[in-house]
This record gives sequence, C-alpha cells and structure tokens, in this order.
Amino acid sequence: MRSTEKKQNSILLQTSKISLEIQPLGAMIGPARFILPGGKDINPFFVAPWCDDNDNPCYASLPPLLKKLRGEWPCVPFGRTIRPEGLKDEWKIKTSVESISGETNPHGISSNSEWDLEKQNDNSLICRLKYPEDHPVEWLERRVVLSEKRPKIYLSLTIHARQNAFLPIGLHPVFSLPITPAAAQISVCKNARAWTFPVDIQSDRSWFQADQRNIKLDELVNRNGETDSINYLPFIEPSEDLVLLSGTEGKVKLDHTEEGYSTLLQWDAEILPSCLLWISCGGRDYYPWNGRVRAIGIEPIAAPFDLGITQSDDPLSTAGISTGIQLDPTNPLTINYSVSLQEI
Repeated sequence: MRSTEKKQNSILLQTSKISLEIQPLGAMIGPARFILPGGKDINPFFVAPWCDDNDNPCYASLPPLLKKLRGEWPCVPFGRTIRPEGLKDEWKIKTSVESISGETNPHGISSNSEWDLEKQNDNSLICRLKYPEDHPVEWLERRVVLSEKRPKIYLSLTIHARQNAFLPIGLHPVFSLPITPAAAQISVCKNARAWTFPVDIQSDRSWFQADQRNIKLDELVNRNGETDSINYLPFIEPSEDLVLLSGTEGKVKLDHTEEGYSTLLQWDAEILPSCLLWISCGGRDYYPWNGRVRAIGIEPIAAPFDLGITQSDDPLSTAGISTGIQLDPTNPLTINYSVSLQEI
C-alpha cells in the first residue's frame, strides 16, 4: 500500500533511455533507471533505505528532507541550521540559515517543502514553490527534461527574488557508492583543489584531517597521518567527510569500475564556482543511517561548505572563491545543469 501511495504522489517521466520519479517533497528525483547503449540498466541515484520506516517512532522526528532523502534536488538557501562545535573565529557565521524567515530545517525551505509538480509531457516536468511573504526569495521554478536520444537529464533552477539578498545556493545530487573499497573513482580537471571541513564533522569519523586548504586531490592527509587521495571511493574504514572542491570548471565524473559505467555531472561554474563532496562511507552509526549508507553528494554550490552566510573575510572568500549569490528582484537567476551516464 505504501508503494502505491508513493507512486500516486510522485510523477513518472519516461523515454526509451530513462525512467524516473519526482516526488513533491523537495521536488526530489529518484529512483531512476538509465538504459545504456550496451543494454546496462542502471540506477545511479541514492535512495535512503529508511524512506518507508513510517512505523518506526524515530522516523517521525526526522526533518522532512531526511524522511524521503533521495536523488537530486535544489537547496535555497544551502546550509545547516546548527553551528558546528569547535569552529574557528575565521569561519564565524554572519547569518545562519536558521535566522532567515521560515528556515528551520537543513538546506532551506526548498528541501523540506512539497512543490507543485506539473507534467508537461512524457519526458518533461516543471515544478514551482512559493516562499513565505517575508522571505527574501519569492518563488522557485525547476525544470526536468529527459533526453529522447541519450541517457541524459537536463535540469534548470530559476530563483525569483523578492528583495536584494546575498544567499548561499546549492544543488544536491546524491549518487550511490559501491560497497567494495576504491571501486569508484572521482575525476575532475587537473586544476581542482580540495578544502576539508574546518572541524571533524562526525565524532572523529572523518577520513581526512580537518581544515586542509587548497590542496591537490591526491595530496590530502588522512586521519592516520598518511598522504591520501580523494579520488578512490569508498574509503576502507567507516567515515563521514565534507570536502569542498574549487576550480572544477563545472564538471565532475564518477566511474563505477565494477559495474562498468560512469556518471557525469555538469553545471555553470560561473554561477556555482565550487563543488561540495559529501562522502558517506558508513560513518554514521545512529538512526536512520545505522552504518549502512554508501553514497556521495556531488553538490555544486556558491557557499562556504554548509555553514550558512559567513563573514566576508572567511578563508574561501579571502582566496577569491564566492560563498554566495547576490539575488536581484529585477533579474531572476537561472542555473542550468545536467546528469548523464555512459559505459566505461
């Protein structure tokens, strides 16, 4: 019965190459099936294994975003609502996401509200979400179009501002990782650099040492004090990491070597200059995670990690990396991006 209700509440888009669901909550994509030229049938997106835990009393206390976590969705504004402990003054938060009207859950109203979904035809959809009248954002429009010829999704997000505002903005694709260590590989341009989260994000479960700045991706230091690479996933031990990549040029590829396919995410790096990697390798051992998640968020952002709005001289801003977008009520902002699959 639950799966029937889910299908009634979601909208199905389908071509000969792709079949995917979009749910009203967060306008999240997932599950999805891509048919590759060689015949492989692939679902690249992560779908949380607890999404039907309605009978679990702990489930009811989860934020809406976590209850139905899956696939891909926009975050306006992008960020957490709780300041992490031990954060240095140079990362001082100027305005937390929580201080913005109506923002009581992680990654904004867009991630925790039900959108209006309107199916245009079998392969395209438009979604809209109105914000509270005292919010600096007036409304969002999201478009999803499936390619008729290739295993590729074209997406766009248009932000209509009510007033001038500087906000952290992000997109939140989440892809499944294999169980076997190093059976997936991240590929980015050679000029990309890594910044690890300023503090350990998960009770000493981070694989990489905190607060490493502007480092080559294969020269990071792990928690054992060894030089290590972020390119090969998942890590060999349970871990939870946030690593910001700068200089990606708006392109990240994820190869699944065992399954023989790759996923390519492309976006406009002029608008979203960074990419936040959320790498979950079984490091969260409490509900709903229970040590069972192997997933990677490849998240294009204009934000200081997920810290909210930081002071103008935080380390990223000082390095010339934009940590937000200046919204203009007279000029709606459109961000175009895509997800495509191919065989290796």
